Amino acid sequence: MIETKISIRKIILMVLETSLLAVFSAFIVTSICIGFGYLINGSWLNMETRQQTSLYGMVILYPVIVYLRIRYYKKMECWSVDGNYLYRGKNKEFKVDLTKIDIAILGMPHIKIKNALLKALSSRQIESNNSIAENILILKINKNRYLPLFLFETDVGFEIMNNVLSIVSDKIVQDYDFNKIEKRKLKGNILNKVIDIQA
Repeated sequence: MIETKISIRKIILMVLETSLLAVFSAFIVTSICIGFGYLINGSWLNMETRQQTSLYGMVILYPVIVYLRIRYYKKMECWSVDGNYLYRGKNKEFKVDLTKIDIAILGMPHIKIKNALLKALSSRQIESNNSIAENILILKINKNRYLPLFLFETDVGFEIMNNVLSIVSDKIVQDYDFNKIEKRKLKGNILNKVIDIQA
């Protein structure tokens, strides 16, 4: 079995994510409290009270955010391959029998920008996005369920992706013709998530 393991880099990124989110959430809570304070008392909270509110907000919210982030990691960002099965989640809540998928598609629908100026200004971003898009393997699990798989950024992502590719090699479609609905749905923050498409 090949499975992902959390790395020091991932831990650092998760700490940064949760810290920034905690600061932002505390700011929102403080703003709400200031608003309520004004509505009730007819005056703004003083600076000391604002600072205390922000501090209490961070102290209360940070453990909650850390818990939710760890929970999300265990459920959505842990992957493994065992035999012909691809699993997601620390407890393997989600699994795909790779021998029973409909087809495997190499790459995502291409990004097209008509405006020449916008294309020129966004050239680096487009190049980066297309580079990722070309290395995504879309597993069409059945008629309506798609899994855009991109695990190269995980610690054993290359091994897992190569293992998956070897199992689905007889189902790969290189020049797949995406229809309009698929093009519309297969974009945004969808990597490594199951997408339901009524194509």
